[in-house]
Amino acid sequence: MTTSRAHPQGPSASAVRRCTRAAGLCFLVVGCGGFLPGATTNLDQLHATGPGSPTALLGVLPVTVAGNVVHLALAVAALLCVGSDARARAYLVGGGAFYALLCARSLVIGTGTTPATPHGGSALWLAMAAGLAMIVSGWLSTLRLQVPDLGRGRTAPPW
Repeated sequence: MTTSRAHPQGPSASAVRRCTRAAGLCFLVVGCGGFLPGATTNLDQLHATGPGSPTALLGVLPVTVAGNVVHLALAVAALLCVGSDARARAYLVGGGAFYALLCARSLVIGTGTTPATPHGGSALWLAMAAGLAMIVSGWLSTLRLQVPDLGRGRTAPPW
């Protein structure tokens, strides 16, 4: 007798795992995109660290080697954590807090003080929003919606 077990990435994957997989995919695209000639302008002038790099992803978001490595590390961490709800939730909350704290550090101390911090302007605020979105999605995934029974087998919509 064989038993079938749903693959964690299949249609039965929980919301927290889908959020973790989506975040990991975004970090993978940004991390790899920072090294691709077509997606990144001035790639020949890519700096290892620092706010003075003229290299920009899609011509808008400044990138450095250290920033790309952080994005790739967060992508790998997401792939490692997507196997269970608890690890996926820990990734979203912990990884989001790490990312948001890097941005907060840049706001308080200034950009360029740490090699992997986002460097100013739109990139800094986009990274802060991504970190906060990860935290919120990890937190929201712990909530259970209670759908009231309206009698005769009918239920109200969850909203």
